[in-house]
Amino acid sequence: MTAVARETLPAFRVFLSHAPGDRPSADRVIRLLAAGGRVHMFADSMLSSGERWAERLRQELEACDVFMVIGSPRAATSDWVLHELGGAWALDKPIVVVTPEVGWEWRLPVAARSVKHVSLKDLEQPGFIEHLLADLTCPANPSSV
Repeated sequence: MTAVARETLPAFRVFLSHAPGDRPSADRVIRLLAAGGRVHMFADSMLSSGERWAERLRQELEACDVFMVIGSPRAATSDWVLHELGGAWALDKPIVVVTPEVGWEWRLPVAARSVKHVSLKDLEQPGFIEHLLADLTCPANPSSV
């Protein structure tokens, strides 16, 4: 993607959900998305101890453009991840499942309108994040993500 095309992409608000044991993968995703710019991230690590967590989570889910989840075996059994996923589904948010482990693909327990499955290795490829964001921005003209 050219620099001009990259500049025309809107800033995205991404809600990142993950199980506690997937924190290293979540931190890696946050770094990769931040490196590309134009992405405002929210993850549980951004909550403060004095906040009303449920209210903040609800606000962030409503405000996000994309719901991203680290799709691991731990996430598939995490009450928090499933709760957040249900919220994203109810709000009809596009969902991106990031698979951190080779040989594992999480089949979501909900049928969402827009779901993309990617791996951490995909996110590391030059230009991949920009193509993913462009695809989510213009679903009528999907790219080959």
